[in-house]
Amino acid sequence: MPPMIPVEVPPTCLGLAWLPAATLRRLTALDDGVYRVVNPHGCGLAIGHAGDHLALVQISGTTGHWATWTTSTGPVTVTTGPFCPDQLPDSGDGVSSYCCLPTGHDGAHDASLCSWR
Repeated sequence: MPPMIPVEVPPTCLGLAWLPAATLRRLTALDDGVYRVVNPHGCGLAIGHAGDHLALVQISGTTGHWATWTTSTGPVTVTTGPFCPDQLPDSGDGVSSYCCLPTGHDGAHDASLCSWR
């Protein structure tokens, strides 16, 4: 077995959101959905990020489904769209990764939300 290479993942925001039961069922029922969608959803952005919280809640084909919210008691919106197409620099292990944020996102690229890409 090859040696394990530690991967540094920046600490993420502590923001949490809960989706309504009907939204959980709808996202889980997608024919090509990857996840069984359950609550809660943690913000996947870096601590201290600007703007709304963001969580990748489902993947269907090449489409991401992201929850966005301002406060844990406020409304949660789920948006759907393509992933950012940018490839991240090779970390030296010969494995390429891609940004897992929505196309047109603010801030730095991040592959930690969906390392499978």
